[in-house]
Amino acid sequence: MIGKVIRMYRKRKGYSINQLADIAGVSKSYLSKIERGVHRNPSVEFLKKISHALKVELKELFDTEVILYRRAEHDEEWRTHLVEAVQAGMNQEELFQFTHRLRQQKKERTFYRSRQITQANIDDWRALMTEAKELGLTIQEVKAFLMRARNS
Repeated sequence: MIGKVIRMYRKRKGYSINQLADIAGVSKSYLSKIERGVHRNPSVEFLKKISHALKVELKELFDTEVILYRRAEHDEEWRTHLVEAVQAGMNQEELFQFTHRLRQQKKERTFYRSRQITQANIDDWRALMTEAKELGLTIQEVKAFLMRARNS
């Protein structure tokens, strides 16, 4: 998977494999094998040279790899479900309606979660304000405290 990441960054920079290999001081054939997935575990030294030549942090290469790997994992799961649906006899319209329902459910879950978080924040603020009142603090004192807390 790291090979796909390197290829993606190389193409963004507009480099050919030869150019990147020259700039990084690595073997063109080895770089090609990494990009094609023939060799999957390049050394850290190799990756440092490549990241330096591409002007990206080494960490960014790994972070991108994780993101792509997760996406690929999710895509494969999605493909499996689609194949199962088609094999079960689901036609195009039913498949469209099913995917539309899934998207709606996802939006509703996200909205519900954000509402829960918002309600929890409101409840926390109410509890804090009640406590401030019990301590005899004025609204101006609470505001001043919050401003000091924000600025520090």
